[in-house]
Amino acid sequence: MEFEKSRDLFAQLGNDAEAAVAENWAVQFLPDVARVAESRIRLAAIIAASQSRKFMVLIPPAYYWLGMADFRQNRFSESARHIRTALRLAEAGNNAFEIQHAQQAIAENYSEVGELESALIYAGKMLSGNDLYYQNPTQFWRDKGTLADITLKLKFFSTSLSLSSERLSIAQTTWPTSSLVNDSLRRMANAASAKDDFTAASTYANQSMEIARQRGESAENRYTTAEIYLLQGDLKSRMKRCSEALADYEQAIELYSRLPEVTDRLYEIHKGKLFCYRQLSRQQDFSSELQIVLKLSDGYRTAIREDDSRQSFFASEQVVFDAATANALDEGDSAGAFAYVEASKARSLLDFVESGKSIVEVEKNFADEPDRPRRRPGHRPDDRGTARPSSGRSSPASSPTRRPSAARGRNRPGWNRPIGARAGRPLARWPARPDLR
Repeated sequence: MEFEKSRDLFAQLGNDAEAAVAENWAVQFLPDVARVAESRIRLAAIIAASQSRKFMVLIPPAYYWLGMADFRQNRFSESARHIRTALRLAEAGNNAFEIQHAQQAIAENYSEVGELESALIYAGKMLSGNDLYYQNPTQFWRDKGTLADITLKLKFFSTSLSLSSERLSIAQTTWPTSSLVNDSLRRMANAASAKDDFTAASTYANQSMEIARQRGESAENRYTTAEIYLLQGDLKSRMKRCSEALADYEQAIELYSRLPEVTDRLYEIHKGKLFCYRQLSRQQDFSSELQIVLKLSDGYRTAIREDDSRQSFFASEQVVFDAATANALDEGDSAGAFAYVEASKARSLLDFVESGKSIVEVEKNFADEPDRPRRRPGHRPDDRGTARPSSGRSSPASSPTRRPSAARGRNRPGWNRPIGARAGRPLARWPARPDLR
């Protein structure tokens, strides 16, 4: 990597400051080539060295990219914590670029776990940066993507499509051969699909695949191609072409198998397969896939440690238990159906009871962050019409987006909720990964 060569040359010349800057740049690209664990180690070293040498300008971006590395492995609480730290340090140093960088990433992160109220708070702060004397084009591109995702979850489909179109125009003009174009086309497909314009959505997905194929083989392009196969599978599933969709999902899984350190789309892929098997009445395959989906979902329970975020995230995952319950009833297994219903109601309480710790102890490293938005007094989790983006989703064949956005009934049991709690939240689409430099 050229940045690593630059780092080594500066180090040989005894210029530690410039060597540290080059290392900071080099590490940012490691998650893109599936070297997530290495990036985490090197970023921690950058933070420690910068603190000891007072290279204060390097610390906020190091925390930011540490958060991005966490995001690639679905470690949402760690990701939010590190990015909030980046924001706090950037604000303390009046670092306008990193302030914008972190605000957008936090908005995306909260959107990812379904906390739309918190996401909107940071999106509002993000917009206030439009008055700066200089607008970074990459940051402008990122902001458009975050706003497109949030408006999509709020069911402002035309607004989301307009923002996605503007984002695509920026990418095609500024970085015509980069993966940013693929990311922009994916959001165009999401917005078009939400409007039930499957012809346009398929066109965007096919354009994205053609660009990826022209780019050739690389770890970064492997990830991009896997995401496109997932997108095509979801579109075909919604068009009730599940046999074709399953082939796309299998292609995505095969590509991800060669990226063992990147796990942020596996749940989506297997959930897409689950609902296709249900649609095709492939009972044995459905039962096997359900176990995979439930096992992957348990990983989110560990990864999301703030109770508010867990409540929001798992509220939309009720759809998995709904499908499992309905399938059990179809098979005449009323006891199994009842077990799924009970499991969906008691998961959070059971987890805390078995841990032997209080909720405060479990959350202490995450919920008490000074930069985390607090729920206003009297505002119960049940009252927040938040949406969980599509890590999991309802059946793509029957929903207006990858996940339906219509509010669920107030009396539906929540997967991750204590016994007796009730919540009704709209479901939404899982946004593309927060990006990049």
